[in-house]
Amino acid sequence: MLILYMAADANDSESIVREALQRAKAEQSTLINVGSEDIDDSSAIVLAEGLLHNTSVTHLNLSDNHIGEEGATALADLLRDNSTLNTLDLGFNGIGDAGARALADGLQGNTAVKHLFLDENEIGDDGAIALANAMRVNSNVSILTLEDNQIGDEGASGIADMLRGNDTLEELNLAGNRISDDGARALYEGLLENTSLKGMGLGSDFARAGNHISDGEKRNVMNIVEQNRTDPGASAERVEDILRSRGLMPPAEASGVGRRIRKSRPSRKRKPSRKRKSSRKRKPSRKRSRRKRKYLRKNNRTIQVRLKRVRPRKNKKRQTR
Repeated sequence: MLILYMAADANDSESIVREALQRAKAEQSTLINVGSEDIDDSSAIVLAEGLLHNTSVTHLNLSDNHIGEEGATALADLLRDNSTLNTLDLGFNGIGDAGARALADGLQGNTAVKHLFLDENEIGDDGAIALANAMRVNSNVSILTLEDNQIGDEGASGIADMLRGNDTLEELNLAGNRISDDGARALYEGLLENTSLKGMGLGSDFARAGNHISDGEKRNVMNIVEQNRTDPGASAERVEDILRSRGLMPPAEASGVGRRIRKSRPSRKRKPSRKRKSSRKRKPSRKRSRRKRKYLRKNNRTIQVRLKRVRPRKNKKRQTR
């Protein structure tokens, strides 16, 4: 499994995309990373058309570019026909509500994408509701990030309605939006009928501008999410999975590029340890009488022979005979 990172030595974004497609086809790469390469709509269209019949690329990083509605529409067409891509990172672009609606249409006929990152894309209530409606039909997406967008209480209510009937979404990030207590209350009511969501991001008003949710409403939502976490080791695995899908932790591959990720082994129950008898002899108490003991060895067995009874010594100086 090969990982492909593109350098910024090409002439323009389209040449970078074409080179990435050629190398992906020649080396059977699983990850194409063209993040922060000034990719615009025309380059995104070229990339989507090139990946239409690709069967090796599973991770596509297009974060921090200049992709808008047209590029998102081309990627939506890719999602309808491609059955290999399972991670799409479109964070820090500008697809807006129209681009979100196009991606939602593509997700309805997709059976492969599991991780979708749409951070900071100027998505409002209309785009959030369209994505929520698509998630009612799609039964594969497990991670959806909508951080730092323009989603308000209406969009949060649409997402809450989706949570009632969705049983595959495990991570949802809505931090840095425009959600108030009304939206948080709707999310709480939706989570009461959900058992799959194990991670929810609502952000903090003290960290940055974003949601204006009181501590009480936020606590109610997070308590429901905590109840869904039944596996104590699931949290670490989810974090590792998110980092890997964002390119911060590359997936394991056979060529040795990057690092290998060991499969988690099931925890074994430890047998209760038997208490070993200490080999050190206990000191006899001076307050109680004691007996001198003698040990004999007979027939491979230790026999204890008691001798005469000895009274405890008093704290007096020894008398000279």
